[in-house]
Amino acid sequence: SVILIDEPEISLHVAWQKEFLDSIARIQKLNEFSKIIIATHSPQIVNNNWDITYDLFENNNKNMEGQ
Repeated sequence: SVILIDEPEISLHVAWQKEFLDSIARIQKLNEFSKIIIATHSPQIVNNNWDITYDLFENNNKNMEGQ
């Protein structure tokens, strides 16, 4: 299964944003979701988790270079 979360920072205090991915990871382990996709503009949510991020704009530009 896949869970999509769009801009969770809109309803979260900055302090909670920093803990958001850790909470999601714990929930994922309990429920064994195969994928969780989060769209965010919040550096607090990404925090020190750059290794699990995917920059759509950067990858989109790479795909457009060949056109």
